Amino acid sequence: MKFRASELPLTPLSLKDTISIRTGDWKYVEPFYEEKLSPCISACPVGTDVTSCIALLAKEEFQEAAKLWKESNPFPGVCGRVCPRFCERECLRQHLGGSITIHLLERFIGDLNVDIQNKSQKTGKKMAVIGSGPAGLSCAYHLSRKGYKVTLFEKEKLLGGLLRAIPSYRLPPQIVDKEIEGILKQGIDIEINKESGKDFSLEELKQQFDAICIATGLKERKLNIRGTELFNVWSGREFLKLNNDIQNKKITVIGGGDTAIDAARVALRKGSEVFVFYRRRREDMPANPYEVEEAIEEGVNIKYLSEPLRIEKCSSFLRLFLKKKADENSEFFIDTDGVVMAVGEEREMLNNEIKDTFLCGDILTQKGTVSHAIGSGKETASLIHKYFFGEETSITLPAVVESEDLNLDYFKEEYPPEEKKRDMSQRIKDFDEIYQGLTREEVIIKEATRCFGCGKCSGCDNCYVFCPDAAIFKQDGKYIIDYDHCKGCGICMEECPRGVISMRRTEK
Repeated sequence: MKFRASELPLTPLSLKDTISIRTGDWKYVEPFYEEKLSPCISACPVGTDVTSCIALLAKEEFQEAAKLWKESNPFPGVCGRVCPRFCERECLRQHLGGSITIHLLERFIGDLNVDIQNKSQKTGKKMAVIGSGPAGLSCAYHLSRKGYKVTLFEKEKLLGGLLRAIPSYRLPPQIVDKEIEGILKQGIDIEINKESGKDFSLEELKQQFDAICIATGLKERKLNIRGTELFNVWSGREFLKLNNDIQNKKITVIGGGDTAIDAARVALRKGSEVFVFYRRRREDMPANPYEVEEAIEEGVNIKYLSEPLRIEKCSSFLRLFLKKKADENSEFFIDTDGVVMAVGEEREMLNNEIKDTFLCGDILTQKGTVSHAIGSGKETASLIHKYFFGEETSITLPAVVESEDLNLDYFKEEYPPEEKKRDMSQRIKDFDEIYQGLTREEVIIKEATRCFGCGKCSGCDNCYVFCPDAAIFKQDGKYIIDYDHCKGCGICMEECPRGVISMRRTEK
């Protein structure tokens, strides 16, 4: 039996080839490639491109990794040892084996001692930076790399500020020396033993320089209690700078921050019995949790919810009176040979009405960490450059990768290398560095290759392979989406391991 064409049922038949049919017109959403911000980068106070640096390490391109790291942070050796590790807290690897030990990779980069050249064009501007702590040094470093002639003023004989007060078992002084040397190689002049208000005034500097950056940090807070003026009652910084004999003494520390814990561990290493009193709970202590844990492990006694009332001189020792915070009538005392008052810091009052004067570091942010100070110095350098030339505009940061953006089916559960440290019975006898770094093999094999590379395309071809419409092709090493034939199914986004593909509504 024959049928006329008009008698046949409607069928999805096309006389054209599939390339000619714009199936992409059917969609209401479409994929697009979007490099996102890794959580580690977002959490870093300095804004270091952590994932790109780790990718270079994984390829054994150590020199390039070090140079890229130092583009933002001239202190990788320092931060790799003392940073509170904000990046690791946000690392998405923690959901599959444990966070990348970024601080160990940063330390490895710092210990390579790679210097980067300053190839900037000179701006003709002269800058004075007052204070050579991590903020002042960072600001001077970035200004010099932008083409400014920078002079750094420091009231002490050594540059480094509070970096010099960090005990050597945490931060060996030769690491500080080496990284400061690398900063000065950028073409920075220094004036040591020069104190603002004593050896020069801001007004005098203003006559010599186009602008001034003040990075003098915070002053230590004092408790308004009786007896703080007595002999052997020190501030935290005073105690950490002491060279006198406190061997086999009984030392009491007031406070719960990093300085308090540092003071306690220093006293312990000098053979003293140490007690720390803190006015809040352990979980409220601002000190790094792992530092607190190590102090307790080493033998430091920490008492919580206790605050000092007064200090009295009793024969050859001091008597410190305290109370339990929850009970006004619970006064008690402890006999001690010395008291360290490490109760925090506060900002000095400054007359900042002088034109062309900028602030950076703790004096501005009061964040209190080395990494925040370095980041503040970098940011202030950018603000100064924008002030003079208006060339640096605000940049809209990309979205931060979330754990649900990743496809963890493409990653194995792998664990970080164990951080090696000296035996506790030995380390409390001297001030040698506690932790050891990673070997080259551990960096390449065990750690750098564990990084997800969140938000950065690795060229894995998943989007290209899984697209059911062959609407993705490669050109010059990049993936191109053929929107004329992409139906917006979203399979490419689902199969992207690193969250580089997102979906958006079409304009139709």
